[in-house]
Amino acid sequence: MYTEKVKIDQRFGENFVGDYEFRQITQGEYERVLVSYMDASGKVAKPDVLKVNRECLFMALVSQPEEKPLSKDLVVQGRLPYGLSIKLQEIYDKVNGIEMEEQRFLSSPSTENNLALS
Repeated sequence: MYTEKVKIDQRFGENFVGDYEFRQITQGEYERVLVSYMDASGKVAKPDVLKVNRECLFMALVSQPEEKPLSKDLVVQGRLPYGLSIKLQEIYDKVNGIEMEEQRFLSSPSTENNLALS
């Protein structure tokens, strides 16, 4: 399975300095996280969409500095410094094969009617 390492310097805080490694996640892992946030009708509430993404990011974390500055709660609740979140998300996206253009497409609302529901 493909992994990628990133070195974080002190600009995000001394407690986050160190090497982090992320791995690809499987479709099954992603789906388990997604389903855990779905309501009875199979929809994910807008506030939970970011939590799904953050939980997948944490799931992909293979290694971090010995002090373990990243906890699941800290990541999922969005309590990391903004720049650090962006940096980690970039590595996660790279490892999981999501290019910037694809990320923009996946993040934008659809303007077409869903023909499957018609």
